[in-house]
Parts: sequence; C-alpha cells; structure tokens
Amino acid sequence: MAPMRRIHNFKAGRHTASSGLTADFTEAQLLASAEAYDPALSEAALVVGHPKTDAPAYGWVKSLAAVGTDMFAEPHQVNPEFADLVKSGAFKKISSSFYTPDHPNNPVPGVYYLRHIGFLGAQPPAVKGLKPIEFSDDADCIELELDFAEGSEQLLWATEGLVSLFKTLRDHLIEKEGAEAADKVLPAWRLDSAAESLARARAERDAQRETQTPRFSEATQLESTAVTPEEKAALEQRNTQLEADLAAAKAKLRDSAVTANTAAHAAFAETLAGEARIAPADKAVVTALLDFAEPAVIEGESATVVEFGEGEAEQTIGAAIKAFLGKLPKRVEFGEQAGRDRAAEGQADKTDGVQYAEGTPADTIALDKRIRAYATEHKLSYADAAGAVARG
Repeated sequence: MAPMRRIHNFKAGRHTASSGLTADFTEAQLLASAEAYDPALSEAALVVGHPKTDAPAYGWVKSLAAVGTDMFAEPHQVNPEFADLVKSGAFKKISSSFYTPDHPNNPVPGVYYLRHIGFLGAQPPAVKGLKPIEFSDDADCIELELDFAEGSEQLLWATEGLVSLFKTLRDHLIEKEGAEAADKVLPAWRLDSAAESLARARAERDAQRETQTPRFSEATQLESTAVTPEEKAALEQRNTQLEADLAAAKAKLRDSAVTANTAAHAAFAETLAGEARIAPADKAVVTALLDFAEPAVIEGESATVVEFGEGEAEQTIGAAIKAFLGKLPKRVEFGEQAGRDRAAEGQADKTDGVQYAEGTPADTIALDKRIRAYATEHKLSYADAAGAVARG
C-alpha cells in the first residue's frame, strides 16, 4: 500500500462548531496552529468518527503546514487496513477537532491546537472547498470536512436582530404617535419577553460551552446543540409573532402618512378656494387629484420626477400641479351687486347674466368671459377651462 500523502484538513474562515461556538480563523491563526503543533507535546490521532472515550488510533499526524488559507496534515504510522478502507471510499469526509486557545488541556495555550482528525461517513460537510486526500498512486479522492457544523447560533443572531429592529420601530412610533399608540402595535412587555428568551438561550449556550472537554481520550465530546428543540421552536414562534407585529406597525404608519398627506392637500385646496382660484365645489376634486399625483411617501419611497424644458429645475408631478393651480386667475365673486354707474368699462354686455363686483378690472372681466365661453363650448369645468385659456 502506497503511503498516504498530506491531508488538506482545514482552511481559514468563519466556522461554527456543533456546540454553537463560532470562531474566525485567520491565515495568521492557521500559521500559528501549524507552527505550534508538536507531536512530542500532544500528537493528534487519525480516528473514526468523533469518539466519546478512548478509541483506537488508526494513524497519527506527524506535522502540520499552513499554506495561505489552507492547512495540511502529514500522516504517518497509518494502519494498512485503515488506509485500504480510506482508499476504497468507505469514509467520504474528514473532520478536524481543535483545542480552543484558552482550554485548560491545550498543550500550547493561546493557539488553536489540533486534537484529532476524524474520518466520517456521508455526513454533509459544514465547510466547502477542501481538497481531497491524495495517495501516491493517484487513488480515488474523498472529500473532507471540518468538525464544525451549522448550529443554532445564526437563529439567536437573527432573533436578536429582530428584537433590536422592533425596539427601534417602537421608539419611532412613540415619537410620531405617542406611547399609547406604540403599546397597541408593539407592547413593551412583548419586546421584554423576547429579550428575556434570548438571554436565557444565550446563558444556556454559554453554560454548555463551559462544560466542554475537547480531548476525546479524556472526556466526552459534546454533540448537543446550544438550543434545545423546544427553545428553537419557541424562538421561531417568537420570530413569527414579531414579524406579524412589524407588518401591523408598518400598516399603521402607512395609514397615518396617507391621512396626513390628504389633510395637507385639502388645506391647499382650501387656500385656492379662499383666493377664489377655484370654486368651493372643486376643493374635493383638487384634493383627490393631488392625492393621486403626490401620494404619501413612506420608508424612503421617492416621488416621481418630471422635467420641464431645458435648463429648468426638476419638479415632482405634485409640485407641478400645485404651481399650475396657484397661477390660475382669481374667479370673480358673484352676487355682489355693483351699481351700473360704477361698473368698469365693458360691463354693458349682460348677455351671459353675470354681474361683477364693484371695481372689477376690465381685463379680469374680459378674461372671465373668455373662460366661460371656452367652458361652454368644450363642456369643461371652470377650472379646466381656465387652465386651457391660460395655456393659450
């Protein structure tokens, strides 16, 4: 049997152990681990699976080498039958197990020290991209993995992020709507309960880490996850509830924004009517038009922009409509009887039955007649006819 060549057993990057411990391995840490490895202090064995107690070693790691982001182990004293099994494909993956830098059994404190390399079956790998084990006669390749599996740490992070987001949203609601409105959408007790659940899950995870004994020949290797299935289900249920609360809060914010937007448009229409630029009966139409052209802007939504002519500043559609309405000629107030002897020149034509207020300028009277004639001819409202006449 040809000797087994070096094993690509590890790589730099972020890895999460089955215990929930997450560690970032840099190239510098990889190099430090390789340089610190000394078989005379503690020799890493080639084993099958993840032994809980003393188990036979089928080979040993003679040395480690770090090349960039990759770590390679040089095996020696490999059992021939074991090597045949590896070559035949009986073991599809491998897993590297390390002492943490601060573990009391670490022979070289301050670095991650290789504990053993376990040969596994078809367990899905947690770290992709490792090179296959090589034999000098180009035997069949097998994939490798690390002793780091995706745990529940990501779930804790996700829940923690949601709780923080909802707290921020609650603060925003308090600022905009008041504490009472915020309590209806995101009650403080619900956020506090979620934070307490997170704290308990974190504490239990930390307690499990403290009881870890990483040397398989000295103590049991932990295989339990940081969060129990019941706790995981509770966290997922809490996430679902928080997401529903967020949707309700967003709907409330949108309703508030729409109400405020319509009120602003109604006030603008009221101003136009007060200036006699539109008839009082047209206020509702103007409000609806502006609601359509200038909808409420929520959560960073941008208004539609149109360009008017070369060199002119860009305007939103809503702003353009407001500018146009604000330039409409003032309507003449009716019902105020003016003495014939004091009416402006041009008052003599009464064919349309309209009487103008005392002191009405002649050009205003003439413009009003043009608008009325245009409205009658084209069957338009006074406001639409005024716009058409103004545009020429």
